[in-house]
Amino acid sequence: MNVTNLAPLAEWVHISLTPPSSGDNVADVERIKRKLQDKFSPLEIPLDIIKKIPSLLRRNNWQFYLLIADMGTHFKVRDVSPVKRTNFGLAIDLGSTTIAVYIMNLETGQEVARTSCLNEQIQFGTDILDRLHYARYKKGLQKLQESVITSIKKAVSKLSLENGVSGENITALTIAGNTSMTHLFLGLETSNIYREPYTPTVNSPGIISASEFDLPVHPEAVIYFFPNVGSYLGGDIISGVIATEIHLTDGMNVLVDIGTNGEIVVGNKEWMVGCAGAAGPALEGGVVKCGMRAAPGAIEQFHITPEGKIKYKTIGDKPPIGLCGSGLISCIAQLFLRNILDHSGTFANNKDYFVLVPASETGHGQDIVITSDDIANFLRTKSAVNAAFSVLLENLGLSFEDVSRFYAAGAFGNYLDIEDAITIGLFPDISRDKFKIAGNTSVAGAKKTLLNRENIKLAEEITKKIAYLELNADAKFMNYFTSGLFIPHTNLDLFPSVKQKVKSFST
Repeated sequence: MNVTNLAPLAEWVHISLTPPSSGDNVADVERIKRKLQDKFSPLEIPLDIIKKIPSLLRRNNWQFYLLIADMGTHFKVRDVSPVKRTNFGLAIDLGSTTIAVYIMNLETGQEVARTSCLNEQIQFGTDILDRLHYARYKKGLQKLQESVITSIKKAVSKLSLENGVSGENITALTIAGNTSMTHLFLGLETSNIYREPYTPTVNSPGIISASEFDLPVHPEAVIYFFPNVGSYLGGDIISGVIATEIHLTDGMNVLVDIGTNGEIVVGNKEWMVGCAGAAGPALEGGVVKCGMRAAPGAIEQFHITPEGKIKYKTIGDKPPIGLCGSGLISCIAQLFLRNILDHSGTFANNKDYFVLVPASETGHGQDIVITSDDIANFLRTKSAVNAAFSVLLENLGLSFEDVSRFYAAGAFGNYLDIEDAITIGLFPDISRDKFKIAGNTSVAGAKKTLLNRENIKLAEEITKKIAYLELNADAKFMNYFTSGLFIPHTNLDLFPSVKQKVKSFST
């Protein structure tokens, strides 16, 4: 982002005033507001800041710095300093399995550093519904909130230390997560999210002081939480819409963000419809025996030659230590095409597992395998996404052939092979030039909003524009789900290129 276009969520603003005189004896605070009225209005200056202003002005030759944050409905002075201070922010993708944290320089718009970590809530359940049920027990909600905040604190402290960024200089955060994750972070009641009529406690938490959560940042830093659309369609997909800009386009666009929660938005600048459901953590390594996050050493591509020789590619070209989401998809596609897996996902030799990489080639000295349970868990994830597509399009009177652009975002990041995803039935069998691997759109939208506060208004507008389809209330969903529990599907005619590929591999 060009520095001239920056309008960060919080910024240090240089104030240089003309001293008062007998002909201009406007009060100090009003003098400041008058100076800033074109850019920051209405502006709230709290009493504790007002008390510091008179002496600070006069000691520093009528020049100083104000930390001003956008509070949604107005601007507010959060701190005051006699000297210039470097300004940083955090863009966070609050995933159910993996949390991504980016440090951004709010003065230049440049990314300083990034990291990802396991969401420590996973100890209370890999599936989001398990956590929502756990929240009902005594201190369950408190433990869930503490664990996710601890995860972020560790990640931020690590990044800050490694990159010489003082927590005192982190003044703003944007957090994009699904509805449940946002509620658990805020410590809000969640039991109504998963019970009919599926009602969240809040859809637009807005901007909240970071001091509420004891994070290692400036005590007056602000956090913007992306709004939710419904019980399962959350702020991460809203952030994704901002990142991909499908709200500005013509035609029929599809944005699918697949993680532990599968979320889909279909539409364009005229209309948008969304749906979501608990897909399960299979694509994030949450329930895969040798699964892992997309990190160095993760198998991202897998291939079996006609002669049966196994080839693979790892992230960073490191010795393999596990499977990330794209690697899992690639493995299943190859095993299916080579008749090692049948249409039901059962190993042809009746074994319970297949050795992908022998111990002698791995980075930890153990076999990397894929098991029958891994396949079954994946097929449930795949089928949930497939069913959501089908129900959504049927309700709109559309088909996959009507799609102009298909944005694939989520757990597989930038490593997914579209052919593999179509082969196993995760994505529809449509023209390949319609696909765009979008990576982590949740954090991309969070970065854009951190650097340009106008996107806060945009996020709220997009949320109101999206019509939400509640899959839990649609009887057709289970029928589609059952049909999708095969590779690629019970109806091979829906996947003509895969059907042809199977024939060519068999000859």
